[in-house]
Amino acid sequence: VIKKLGDNFYNVHQSPLPSMRGSVISYIIMYDIRSFQVSLHKVTAGIDTGKIIYRKNIFIPSSLKTPFAVNEFLQRMNRVMLKEFLTKFEKKEIMEEESQNNFFSSYNPRLSSQTNGWIDWNYSVEELDRFIRSFGVPYDGARTFIHDKQVNIKYVEISKQDSAKHPDEVGRVIRKFDDYLIVAVNNGSLYIKELFYKNQNIIDKIKSGDK
Repeated sequence: VIKKLGDNFYNVHQSPLPSMRGSVISYIIMYDIRSFQVSLHKVTAGIDTGKIIYRKNIFIPSSLKTPFAVNEFLQRMNRVMLKEFLTKFEKKEIMEEESQNNFFSSYNPRLSSQTNGWIDWNYSVEELDRFIRSFGVPYDGARTFIHDKQVNIKYVEISKQDSAKHPDEVGRVIRKFDDYLIVAVNNGSLYIKELFYKNQNIIDKIKSGDK
């Protein structure tokens, strides 16, 4: 493709290059990022390594809770950036191409729920919240076991109440509240409304004391 399109071939990348080359969306949730950029860069043989021709600063609202919501927002910002770029291009106001400073470079590998989505219950309640949501819709969810069955969790709410009183209580369902399971963890608790086993929600089959 590079040979066919030559020097006038550019890519929209939704990160402040050279930081976060590669995958982006799930990491924004996992790292709890607010200040950000989208970039327009020349395509080269390296992954997201070409010179930058345009950037746009953006603020990522904390109200965006799922990868789907974050992606929808970034796609809108991409279109705004591209419109700004084309307007400046027509007026011949475009800045010179900027070489990326590799001192600040980082690369995020693509994540898979099946491989990377296993929950470490030693995390704090905030870390668990961000980790689980980073594998949420449209992905398959973060993974764990209950009753020797592999289950997926796509979304949680967190609370500072009902934190585990001992490491043995971490991951235990302490009670049900309306349609939620309340699970004790470090520094708080998780409220879980959907627990998927083979694409079926099995919340009704879970009891207090299950772990």
